[in-house]
Amino acid sequence: MDTAALANLKILLVEDNEFNQMVAVDTLEELIENVTVDVAENGKVAVEKILNNKYDIVLMDIQMPVMDGYEATRLIRSNNDAAINSIPIIAMTASVIKAEVDKCYESGMNAFVGKPFTAEELIEKISKSIHRI
Repeated sequence: MDTAALANLKILLVEDNEFNQMVAVDTLEELIENVTVDVAENGKVAVEKILNNKYDIVLMDIQMPVMDGYEATRLIRSNNDAAINSIPIIAMTASVIKAEVDKCYESGMNAFVGKPFTAEELIEKISKSIHRI
């Protein structure tokens, strides 16, 4: 799997489960050269981080306390700053029922990956979402 085009990405991982955080961060750091992965434990923290930092892509869990991934995505998409409202957002969720997947896209997410995911699936979604394939 060639990930050279993804080198130096700055990724925001939005995930409330510490084990899932660890797996995702380890996978990304192993596969992408010089990647920076920031973690937000819920949608509210994610929105705050996005307003104060520049990210190339967001990996967004759906079901989280405080603010879920749908609401966080809608807030990001409604921002007036094009650098913020256009950031690619990939949903990461265990629920792969069509209605849930549709809801991800309706909220403004660009892509979807089911959990558990393979490294290849995640890299492919990231590459396509940031147009580096």
